[in-house]
Amino acid sequence: MSNKYISIALMGIIALAACQRAEEDPAPAKVGYTLIVDAAHTKALALDGQALNSFWADGEQVAVYLDGALLGRLSATADASDASQATLAGTLETIAGVTAGTTLTLLYPRDSWDYSGQDGSAPSADGALATKYDYSTAEVTVATVDDVNQTISTTGVASFVNRQSMYRFGFKLGGVGEQIPVKGFTVASAANTLVRSRSWAAGSWTDELGSISVNAASPLTLSYVSLRNNIVGMSSSDTYTFSVIDEDNALYLGQKEIPAQLLDTHGKFISAQSIAVAKAALTTSSTPASEVW
Repeated sequence: MSNKYISIALMGIIALAACQRAEEDPAPAKVGYTLIVDAAHTKALALDGQALNSFWADGEQVAVYLDGALLGRLSATADASDASQATLAGTLETIAGVTAGTTLTLLYPRDSWDYSGQDGSAPSADGALATKYDYSTAEVTVATVDDVNQTISTTGVASFVNRQSMYRFGFKLGGVGEQIPVKGFTVASAANTLVRSRSWAAGSWTDELGSISVNAASPLTLSYVSLRNNIVGMSSSDTYTFSVIDEDNALYLGQKEIPAQLLDTHGKFISAQSIAVAKAALTTSSTPASEVW
């Protein structure tokens, strides 16, 4: 057989092998499944006089969880005619465990649930209260998982529920006169039911409890803070204890009772603008001072 025919035969064998490999090797899988959810209520905050209004803003992020595992994030597009409604859409990084009938948990406004680091600034659509501390959750049920088009559909509308209340605090010497400009304060609950942070463990949220500190960028006469109090729903009142630092670094102490009717549910705007405080008295020690050389 001539070299010409040998070359043609080899080319045929190579082509046949390539076809067989193409039939055996599956096409590369697409990356990510698209999830689209209709959402109702909440999210960004704006202070309108004495009322604190909530609405969706374009681009707000919503984390998607399955049993505490982060699957990905969705981005909001607000309804042009009703900002309390929005469409959430995004690509999930993983769909491990997601099947028809699975319940997904949606968390706004960020992945970590943490109330530390607040600055007391007034609510605004792009302020810290709205973008970091206005936590809301919703649950949706997966209707279908389309492996061909790599899309996930859900049933119904995701109705978000606020998971804390927003407070406005002002401090006055003895509860009267002008409000004291403060650089920061710490608030603690007599029932020790204020939540510092939440994490997912053993199939449910686990709370770290303790006081919440607020540190302002500049002295404030009115401070705003997001507080989740786990006493909510217990038909009980609570007393908040405050340690306040004014603009001259003087320390003030005070208390304020929060009645049960304000602690019956989350999602309220609670205003206490005349909290009575007193300057902390400096105590002297009876132990003689000694010099250290």
